Amino acid sequence: MRFSLSLALRWRPVDGRLHHFILSEIIVLREHEVRTKTSTARAVSLNSRSRSALQAMKAHTLMKSLDGFVFLDPRTGARFTDDEPPREMYWRPTLRRLGIRYRSPYETRHTYATIMLMSGVTPAFAAKQMGHTIQMFLTTYAKWIDGGQNAVEMGKLEGAITNSSLALPQKSAKRAK
Repeated sequence: MRFSLSLALRWRPVDGRLHHFILSEIIVLREHEVRTKTSTARAVSLNSRSRSALQAMKAHTLMKSLDGFVFLDPRTGARFTDDEPPREMYWRPTLRRLGIRYRSPYETRHTYATIMLMSGVTPAFAAKQMGHTIQMFLTTYAKWIDGGQNAVEMGKLEGAITNSSLALPQKSAKRAK
């Protein structure tokens, strides 16, 4: 999800039984607003890693915020109002310790989108997860749809051609002379 959405995520719309949460709030330029970038609330499905991360986060923030925010500043116990503190205090130092060159936290969105496509997730589902229209999603990520599976896809086509009435008739040896 966009960083501005994660800053505004609350425990209330996280549904552990259905494995999704509803995004409907955003924090941009220190302003908390009841809207999203696209002005449309959306349900986001949680994969096993996301569920595990949220489960681990419960011990740190579930009962500590009167407003129910998932991500709190551990120094103050208050919600983050800007992306600069978590980025500079946690993200950048973590990448440095891991020996990974700096990338914006936004790059994790691109990584997630490409992983979905390379795993065979339909573009319609992936676009909905990302909060994009299908057109916007395909414009940005179409090059990842094949997931490096061109040979496999060509094999499917070849199988269909050779095993069906689509196959071209072969010339007989007599006609070939």
